[in-house]
Amino acid sequence: MRKKSIFGKYSAQLWILFGLVVGTTVGLAQFSGVLSARDPAVPASASSPNVWFETFNLVKDMVPGIGSPNPYTACITNEKLYFTSITQPLQLWKTDGTDLGTVLVAPLLDGRFPEGQIVELSGNLYFLIRTGDQVYDVALWKSDGSTQGTKKISDPRISCSSGVCLWPFGSTLYFPINDPIYGYEFGKLDNSSQAPVLIKDINPGGGGSFPDNFTILNGIGYFAANDGVHGLELWRTDGSEEGTQLVKDIYPGSGFGIEGNQMEVNFVPGQNQLFFVATTPEEGTELWVSDGTITGTVLVKDIYPGVSSSNSGGFVWLDGAMYFSAYDGVHGYELWKSDGSLNGTRMVKDIYPGAISSWAGGLTVFNHKVYFSADDSINGNELWVTDGSEIGTQMVMDINTYSTGYYFESHAYPSNLTVFHNSLYFSATYDRKQNMAIYKMDANSDPYAILNTKDPQFFAHNNQSLFFVVLNDAVLGRELWMLETPRRIYFPLIQR
Repeated sequence: MRKKSIFGKYSAQLWILFGLVVGTTVGLAQFSGVLSARDPAVPASASSPNVWFETFNLVKDMVPGIGSPNPYTACITNEKLYFTSITQPLQLWKTDGTDLGTVLVAPLLDGRFPEGQIVELSGNLYFLIRTGDQVYDVALWKSDGSTQGTKKISDPRISCSSGVCLWPFGSTLYFPINDPIYGYEFGKLDNSSQAPVLIKDINPGGGGSFPDNFTILNGIGYFAANDGVHGLELWRTDGSEEGTQLVKDIYPGSGFGIEGNQMEVNFVPGQNQLFFVATTPEEGTELWVSDGTITGTVLVKDIYPGVSSSNSGGFVWLDGAMYFSAYDGVHGYELWKSDGSLNGTRMVKDIYPGAISSWAGGLTVFNHKVYFSADDSINGNELWVTDGSEIGTQMVMDINTYSTGYYFESHAYPSNLTVFHNSLYFSATYDRKQNMAIYKMDANSDPYAILNTKDPQFFAHNNQSLFFVVLNDAVLGRELWMLETPRRIYFPLIQR
């Protein structure tokens, strides 16, 4: 494992104030240990101030030198990270975060690149490998974590066009399948079947129903499908042919109530409702809710009145309300919230005043608030937070303070917002040259940079480590790194 001493040749620049380490600046290819700011939630005594020690490690130089395995899709199971690489030949790897524990599980020789995601079901991993140019040229693979137990279990007949194409629930794996007789339909794999099976011929004949966007509410699966009569609409299933039924014809006739990948859905704890976006000829594309019944599937609010569309999206749920971005035709795309009722749906704040959009995005729940990126017309795209009120919706920090020159040079573009061990981590650019860093913030602190690096992509985390991928590192290429669980250490002050 690649580590270097904090006090050796590659030590970071430590900023000292009254004996406390309050910040650092380090480079990923140079150094792995970081002494970061004192934990604001734990008081420090005069004789023993405390700081956090955070360790960044290269998990393993899997392709020595600047060559890269290009980690692509990942899944955490049994505290191990499994991931596919897109460097030919395709490979499946696993790691426990150590050099010795990072091993090649199996080469995936029959394929062009991984498709969609890796999911865990009943102790096994399932993933998709694309083999050709057609949407259905995707094969289903299974692995128990061993070389011998990693194998292809279906010919290229899985249909994957949205990026999320495998939906585990209980002991069953659901996915769209290209049946040679029935076309694109809804399939499954469970403990009783050795190969994918068709659940129902929703669109009778060979036309296919093109199922997509599966989610679960109260033990029932919901998805979008086209039965050839009603267009693409909201369906439900209990996994049986008889229990797979149309919920409601939202756009009457053959029109599409669900427009392609618009069905962005979330669970609504305590209210038994599914939030999603749907289209009608009268209201356009707006926010809807469903409890799985015809009468309980209703328009929440015509946010952009008339046939125009608000195109709501980016849903996250917090304390009885769904937060999302929407366009009302007056204020641009701004932050909204809804409890599922007409009167309980409103814009939280016009962050970019007037008709221009703030483009609130990346909504993430942390410390009982919602954090997101947005542009207020003054500071550029920066990190924001809301408690659901207008006055409680504020910019957290102006990370990229550059304010002259080209407009795009002043944006921080916070992204990859990830909660790990009671802290929020994200990546952002901090200067006009678009240099990037990983930032951290605790419940009672402002964000601070803990690592300068190039375009980090947060992958996944277990109880001990946050794994991330760094692109185009000049020394190591595109490799897998990890941040270990922060540890508190103490530095006694010397009395003079």
